[in-house]
Amino acid sequence: TNPGEKEYMEQLGKSVDTVLTGQGLSQYDSLLSSFSGNSQAKGLLSKAMGMLKSGDSTGAIDTLNKLSDVEMTPDQKQLYTEFKKSADVYVMGNSFDTSDPAISGPVNNTIAAIQTGDTIKASQGLQELYGMTELSPEQKELVGKIAAQYSGVDLSGLDKAQKAAGSVKDML
Repeated sequence: TNPGEKEYMEQLGKSVDTVLTGQGLSQYDSLLSSFSGNSQAKGLLSKAMGMLKSGDSTGAIDTLNKLSDVEMTPDQKQLYTEFKKSADVYVMGNSFDTSDPAISGPVNNTIAAIQTGDTIKASQGLQELYGMTELSPEQKELVGKIAAQYSGVDLSGLDKAQKAAGSVKDML
């Protein structure tokens, strides 16, 4: 790796870990206190953080996606968006073996897009990852849940379409 890439990877590793410490924890605390009168939102947020800490990435993302449906003030929505980005980065960084060159580029590019708020590139990266054969079913499910938030598209439909196309091809 060249020096620029090495520094980037080190910085990426540090930013991935900050969701349970530093910036991510501060975002969590701010969002949690903003929900002081909303027990449903508080409960979902606390549940998601517990899942992140216990390693249940898919459950945490699913719960955070449910939280997005709760009515929020504009300030709460902004706090939620910042925390969700941190959680997505954390989950992406901890759910993939980036030593695999086939996966590292798309994962790192997707993480960078999420961090910078580039929803178009994040969505494209998530779609690319979802289509990779190297992913486990759990990783595919996780990517699909994250992608639903960025693109509003349920990527599991792609699997169904691919299987249907394969069945039609097999019949011919």
